Amino acid sequence: MLRKCWWFVVWFSCSIHVASCEYCSGRLVDLRRPNTLSSLTNCSSIQGTLTIRNLDDSCCLESYCNLSNVVEITGSLIVENGNCSGDLSKFFPNLTIIRSQIITSTDLNNKHNQISSYNLIIRHTKLKGVGLWKLKSLNSNRIALIDNPMMCFVNTVNWNALTTSLNSVYTKSYRSNREQIVRYNLGEFCPDQCSASCPPFYRNDSSRFSCWSTNSCQAECNPICTDNGLACRVDNPQKCCDSECSGGCTGPSPNQCLSCKHVKLNDLCLNHCPSSYYLLNNLYCITHEECINRQEIVESVNGKYLANFSTFNSTCIPTCPLEYVRLVSGECQFCPDSKCIKRACGDINVYKVSDLKQVRGCVTAQSILISIRDCEDGDTSKFMDAFSDLEEIHTSLHIISSDSLQSLTFLRSLRIIHGLKRDGSVPNGPTKTVLEIAWNSQLKSLWIPVSTNLIIKHGRVVFTLNRNLCPEYVKAFIHFNVNLSRNLSNLESDLIDKSNGAIGLCRTHRLNLSINYVHQRSVSFTIINTPAWNDFRQVLPTTVYYRYIGLDEPESNIQTICDKSWHIHEPKCQKIIEPMGNSDLFHAIQPESLKLQCEVNYLNPAQRYQAYVEIRTMFNSEGALSEVFTFQTKQDKPSSPIDFHAFSLNSNKMQLYWNAPDNPNGQIVEYHIWYRRLFVNIPSSDNGISCTDVHVVSLYLYIRCCSLRIRRLDLSSGL
Repeated sequence: MLRKCWWFVVWFSCSIHVASCEYCSGRLVDLRRPNTLSSLTNCSSIQGTLTIRNLDDSCCLESYCNLSNVVEITGSLIVENGNCSGDLSKFFPNLTIIRSQIITSTDLNNKHNQISSYNLIIRHTKLKGVGLWKLKSLNSNRIALIDNPMMCFVNTVNWNALTTSLNSVYTKSYRSNREQIVRYNLGEFCPDQCSASCPPFYRNDSSRFSCWSTNSCQAECNPICTDNGLACRVDNPQKCCDSECSGGCTGPSPNQCLSCKHVKLNDLCLNHCPSSYYLLNNLYCITHEECINRQEIVESVNGKYLANFSTFNSTCIPTCPLEYVRLVSGECQFCPDSKCIKRACGDINVYKVSDLKQVRGCVTAQSILISIRDCEDGDTSKFMDAFSDLEEIHTSLHIISSDSLQSLTFLRSLRIIHGLKRDGSVPNGPTKTVLEIAWNSQLKSLWIPVSTNLIIKHGRVVFTLNRNLCPEYVKAFIHFNVNLSRNLSNLESDLIDKSNGAIGLCRTHRLNLSINYVHQRSVSFTIINTPAWNDFRQVLPTTVYYRYIGLDEPESNIQTICDKSWHIHEPKCQKIIEPMGNSDLFHAIQPESLKLQCEVNYLNPAQRYQAYVEIRTMFNSEGALSEVFTFQTKQDKPSSPIDFHAFSLNSNKMQLYWNAPDNPNGQIVEYHIWYRRLFVNIPSSDNGISCTDVHVVSLYLYIRCCSLRIRRLDLSSGL
């Protein structure tokens, strides 16, 4: 009787804890590893299958080493490979419900037999009994007890009373195909004596009792409750629980259940979720926001990554079904043939432009490494398209030795770098590098987030050895566009200041230009405000950077990601000396300000260009730079048409063919054909050559070679 009173008190205290449940994911717990139970100490509900491995006497016989708060396991319970010489009563003192989520097949005794969908498996242990004396509910009698040579008190447990089914229990050899409880190599000489105070095994039969051990009776409910499929109260087994309760309750209301028979909304057990909620794990009703913000480690061909849950047909699931993809809003959208892919991705490595297809459609990624040495200016749109959906990176972003990249604007949609470990846990302190931009020789600019600032939750940032990237730009990027959870460390700040921008123009004066003229193959401009430095011997020659652009390309489209389209030219410049005003940029002390008139030659006719002017000095990172300007050279005489052919149609008509010139040097609007008549002496013996043939050959040679323009040919008339 004392035993039963103590049992009621424990249940009552446990139910109070359940009111503020802490849910934990199912996992493998290897007790040989130190502190392996610490992550489950406060868990009352295990979501999924829980596997306990290497349970020995130090845990199973001591109350300080246990999972005393665990009341429910939604999947299966597996206990294996242990040396515990007791039972599970102290390790799981309050486990009440095992719901039996299907688990993967497991081999039996090295033969071809398999176990699938068992809700309780105990194998390869020295346990003397099961001992789950608080267990009230199993989804089915699918139980496997294998290779536990010391295990007794298996036949004294009324397993049927633990299931929702009221069918009789079958206990057979594991070799039977119809078994409900699989037993193999259990204790042979078991006393299996229950106390007479325990409830009868069968109703109205006092010759056999049900218990977990000699001192632990199996709990009994009022037959009225069990006959009607109701659980009973833990403080008074004669009283029934609400019809939505499973495993027991502390009161008559559906919000006092230890667990729910169907679904649970907050603390309330219901038959189904309300219309505005989503069903999670076939048990919990949660909101749309709660669903899409849940995360779980998912395995794919690219490795493990942290994926956000999605909504699908009023359910909340970790991954969308086949031929469905997760939208940014969190819904699963039907997407046959992957034509609308928006997905969570694993580790992504970009070494060449063709690798960008890995990124396309990714909303989240486990990690990203970009080390691309060769790309063209035309690849800008490929970068922008590939990264347009990327918003989250769970571990880290590394951009290393990408010598062709001059801008990272393609990352503008990135919202957050979590900086987590590979297993999804939070690192201790900023010891892990989560944003690294290093050894990028042409990189000049970073990016501006398209919506909110980039959030870096955990980890260290490293900017180093980017010789064209100015430290001031990096500091401004972090200050205005990044939300760090802390201040930059001295090491991070020193690396930014001392190892970047070695050849970059970081302190510049803006040059103002005026175009003097544009010819067919040249352009002339005047630099109005050339800075007057102290020592002009330190000033390097003026340089013009120019590139071709299409005639229909908008002028604003000047931001390129790859740095291969700009040509460098040193123009011919001459000084125009004028008095200088009072403004003194840089450290100029001369009384005069220079104008430079420059001319760029060897351009192509009828071509549209974008250009800018740069003046560097031998001072570190100091120089002058103009805005990008656009001009178009004038048209010039085209080169000759090519592949000219003439064919005689009859005695007074011929047909002409040709291809356009290789260098049109403008837009060709019409062709003019000139001809003259040739007189040919025909020998008395024609040798088989007709007059028509002679005239065609003569005309063909003339048109190909003669430069005299006699008169215009009207192609509509004959010759």
